[in-house]
Amino acid sequence: MRIWAFHLFNDYSGSPLMLKNALKAMESAAEIHLWTSKSEGFLSDAKVHQFHPNSYRWKSGKLGLLFNLIRAQWEAFMLVYKNRKSIDALYLNTLLPAGAALAGKFCGIPVIYHLHEPQLNNRLLFHLLKATAIWTADKAIFVSSYLQSCFPELADKGEVIPNVLSESFLQAIKHSEKRQREGTLMLCSYKAYKGIENFASLAENDGERSYTLILNSSEDQIAEFREKHKALKNLYIQSSPADLHPYYQKAALLLNLSHPDKWIESFGMTALEAMSYGLPCIVPEVGGIADLVTEECGFKTSVYKPEKISRQIDFLFSDERIYAEYSLSALQRSRDYSFQAFKEKLCAFLGLPQSQAILS
Repeated sequence: MRIWAFHLFNDYSGSPLMLKNALKAMESAAEIHLWTSKSEGFLSDAKVHQFHPNSYRWKSGKLGLLFNLIRAQWEAFMLVYKNRKSIDALYLNTLLPAGAALAGKFCGIPVIYHLHEPQLNNRLLFHLLKATAIWTADKAIFVSSYLQSCFPELADKGEVIPNVLSESFLQAIKHSEKRQREGTLMLCSYKAYKGIENFASLAENDGERSYTLILNSSEDQIAEFREKHKALKNLYIQSSPADLHPYYQKAALLLNLSHPDKWIESFGMTALEAMSYGLPCIVPEVGGIADLVTEECGFKTSVYKPEKISRQIDFLFSDERIYAEYSLSALQRSRDYSFQAFKEKLCAFLGLPQSQAILS
């Protein structure tokens, strides 16, 4: 089966990471082509039959970003149209590669969407992309039941296949060195609704412990945020690296402070990664991340209750026995999300040969 996968922008965020897992799951049963940007990210070393780079670049200005987005849609449409006789299915990661979906609809090629997020910052763009998906999709994969509920028009075409930890990530955990754990960790994009200022406020009110913020953003934005909070000696701000293991190894606790009225986490990949290291998590009360983090391995608290979050942090650090119980529960919970189960479920949903997929 010849599957052409489309992802707009390659970086070190959750959606390209999960596409890499999906490509790994399909590689023994399909010939895979990949269309994405030439930027560094999780897809840079993906094993595919052929790589098709697009011209998309991230721009800080809205007009420049819109131009790049429209140009990329045209590139995706033409790539599918020119190779229509060599494509058995299109695998679109997120709503953004809409040009490929339109070409698939026009050429009669099955379109499969892998959806990760319930919204985009630009509402008009989101509704346009959502309408395109509803019209063009033959199948849809949702990373959580919550996300499926956000797309009722696609529910009968879809299936919930939760995100998982990759085999390479798990192997790195096995070979990691044990270190003294300390401090609180948060990983997110450089967006106000991700709670970056709330994280800084927690650090400001807690002079006893360290707070590390890993930002998936440009160096200029990170430098700007670091300069703004330079007075906080216990707040460490870093750009998102290719290897997050050293940060998970060192941390004792993971926070997700997304604002529920502006952004709802559809799954929570960083929480799952942290739990695989035995890190308890404090996360929002709604979304897929709230289903992932049970009460045995953390807390679900609104970002708008900072005093309560501070008390929960104090509670987890107050007693080694209490911390050890939450840590063990987090580790056990992470093991429910195995790559093999993801692989079998994905291949079955796509109609790929199960024997090849399982034995590889």
